[in-house]
Amino acid sequence: MDAHSNVRNLTATEAKLQLINACQRLPDYAKHYFVVQFAGSRKEELLAVTPNQLIRLDINGRMLKTWPYKRMRDWHVNWYKKLVVVEFDDEVVEFWPVGADAKNVHEFIGGYIFLATRAEDKNQTLDEAEFHKLTGGWKA
Repeated sequence: MDAHSNVRNLTATEAKLQLINACQRLPDYAKHYFVVQFAGSRKEELLAVTPNQLIRLDINGRMLKTWPYKRMRDWHVNWYKKLVVVEFDDEVVEFWPVGADAKNVHEFIGGYIFLATRAEDKNQTLDEAEFHKLTGGWKA
C-alpha cells in the first residue's frame, strides 16, 4: 500500500520514469555475466561486461580484477577458436566464453563502447556503420 501512495499522483509516464530510475540504481543494473575460462587458468570464472568496464569474478561472484574501457586499445575475436582477446594499455586479456557464443560478449563490449561515444545531443543521428563495426565483428 505504501508503494502505491508514492505513485498514485503521478502520470503513467512519470511512474514509468520513476521505475526506470529505480532499476538503474540497482547494483547489477546493466551488468551482463558470462561464464568464461581465462587463458592460463583451468577453472571457470565469471566475466561481467558493464557500460564502463570489464570485471573478472570468481565463480562465487567475488571481484578479482577490473579493466576500465578507457584503458582498452582494441578487442577482437578469433572466430575459429572462439577466443576473445582484449588489449589494454598494460596487458592483454584472453578468454573463452563457456556458456555463450563469443559473438555475444563481443556485441556487448562493442555496444557499450558505441553508447559511450554518443553525444548527449538527443538529435544526434545514428552512425550505423560505426555501430556495425563495433558490434559486428569486423573492422572497417
